[in-house]
Amino acid sequence: MSQYIDSYGCETLHGRSLPFAVGVKLANPGLTVIAYGGDGDGYGIGLGHFMNTCRKDINVTYIVADNQNYALTTGQASPTTPLGIKTKSTPE
Repeated sequence: MSQYIDSYGCETLHGRSLPFAVGVKLANPGLTVIAYGGDGDGYGIGLGHFMNTCRKDINVTYIVADNQNYALTTGQASPTTPLGIKTKSTPE
């Protein structure tokens, strides 16, 4: 996402976009902070970070792209993959 908008951007570890965004916001509360990730990032590996960020009520915008797979691992099933879809991790 950082390549498509005119802003300062950073790419972080998979599932860790919110902790990084929260750290940026805490370091400089005057910034508008936007975190972006996929459905596996937001609803799988990063779900605990999502819940913790909500609980702290920090003013960060979080955009989740629902591509229905872990695109980084070339199509592994994610929390939003429809039932019955064949993927590399669910071939049957």
